[in-house]
Amino acid sequence: MPLMDRRYVRRVKLRQPIKVRPASPRDGEFEDIRQTENASKRGVYFLTEITRYFVGMRVYVTLPHSSPANPKNREYLGQVIRVEHTTTERRGVAVQFL
Repeated sequence: MPLMDRRYVRRVKLRQPIKVRPASPRDGEFEDIRQTENASKRGVYFLTEITRYFVGMRVYVTLPHSSPANPKNREYLGQVIRVEHTTTERRGVAVQFL
């Protein structure tokens, strides 16, 4: 029997630049500039080599990210809801916007 997809909002494959950084100073200071693998109105999924992400971590996500700063850039507060270990050295990180 196939597993049911519990998502309420459809995801789309979308490669868009984002910047992710911890919302809390106790989680360290870093900026992770990546491309999304997919996105929805409620969150994003991306691959990263950074090992500091954990379920429950609050992060700021700038979407889309461009340098220098663009007025179209928006920063969202999100929470890591899944960290997947892939077959490579990268991890898949799912962030839900709050």
